[in-house]
Amino acid sequence: MLTHSHGVKKQCALTGKLKHFHFVSGYPPDVIHDLFEGIVPYELALCFDLFIRKKNITLTELNISIKRFPYKWTDKSNSPHSVPLNFASRRNIGGNAHENWALLRLLPFIIGLKIPVNGLKRHWT
Repeated sequence: MLTHSHGVKKQCALTGKLKHFHFVSGYPPDVIHDLFEGIVPYELALCFDLFIRKKNITLTELNISIKRFPYKWTDKSNSPHSVPLNFASRRNIGGNAHENWALLRLLPFIIGLKIPVNGLKRHWT
């Protein structure tokens, strides 16, 4: 007798009981990917574009600061990559969820001293 040990064995229990549930599209949102690979890289691109247009920092200075920051522990293996040249036109800095989480948390320490308090204070408060 042939027995199967892998694969779909029976219908999803939720599909039969919930009228509007589908087993492929019915699961909750993935916060890590929705935020750190969706919203955060978009918002950081807008901030970086503003900082560069206001001449608070250049893209080269930003990338050097990101690269030279002394990352520790898990941030060291998930350190953010350089912001691409075309980030403003793409409206996205790219990167994976872990890199963007590290960049978002550490950004005030990475470039905070380069951004003047007057006029842009609300970005850090």
